[in-house]
Amino acid sequence: IMNLTMQQGQLSLKTFAFDVAPGATTGSFQSLLNSVPVSATTSRNIDRITVTLASTLILSAGQSLTATMASTSPAITSLIPGVSGSLLTWQSVPGKIYTVQYSDLLPASWQTLQTGVAASAGAVTVFTDTTSPGHSQRYYRIQVEP
Repeated sequence: IMNLTMQQGQLSLKTFAFDVAPGATTGSFQSLLNSVPVSATTSRNIDRITVTLASTLILSAGQSLTATMASTSPAITSLIPGVSGSLLTWQSVPGKIYTVQYSDLLPASWQTLQTGVAASAGAVTVFTDTTSPGHSQRYYRIQVEP
């Protein structure tokens, strides 16, 4: 997630770029100006993502541009086991739908735990696996639904 907020003055913006982790898989891209979607195209050259906006934006003091690149396999940022289930938190994009999968062994034979998990309004989504109590180990992955 890239967030740019103008403190003072103005910025004329048509193209910007940012780097992703080497070998990272990326999914859909969304850019918002003051929470309103902005039309843009993206291209990738190795580990650099270049975003070209459909038209030049003028950012004035107090305005915010947020750019979000979804991963095809979002990173789980925390896993908290508990007596009533395991609480999973992952990086998400508002408006996206996710599938939660698990495996009790590695190498993994992934089983679908839940489909249709809607992203939260913020940058992370939280899900509770109520089937996890009684399992001594469990592995998880999150997939973005088409």
